[in-house]
Amino acid sequence: MEAELAALAASGATTVVGLMASDAWTQAKQRLARFFARGGDESAVDGELELSRAELAAARDESDELTAADIEADWR
Repeated sequence: MEAELAALAASGATTVVGLMASDAWTQAKQRLARFFARGGDESAVDGELELSRAELAAARDESDELTAADIEADWR
């Protein structure tokens, strides 16, 4: 069961990072903030998501795949 959960988390992180780089980000970000906050402070999660997105954009502009992979690992 643990391997399946790890695979699910990895897939989810890949999807989140992929959404950060897409036009669907605005809608996805709101839903993700609600999901990750789990009834807590959505604005704090929203800020973390936006920071990750800015870091990802900078990493991709510089062709820095290591930083992009680190961002995905953080969300995993």
